[in-house]
Amino acid sequence: MGIAQLDSLTGSLFAIGAIVILLAGSFFSFGILRFFQKRFFQGTVSLVLAIASFVALLLYVD
Repeated sequence: MGIAQLDSLTGSLFAIGAIVILLAGSFFSFGILRFFQKRFFQGTVSLVLAIASFVALLLYVD
């Protein structure tokens, strides 16, 4: 029973951490896109952040 409780606690903490990381990443990406709005790196940064968000979502679901 203790292991199951620890497992559920770890899962909920991981879910909260993933949500916080995704929210912080979205705010950070908005700042970066605003900073690089008329620069060459805009497409690269947005592409990297989209891939990172997709990988984080896959890890969270899995």
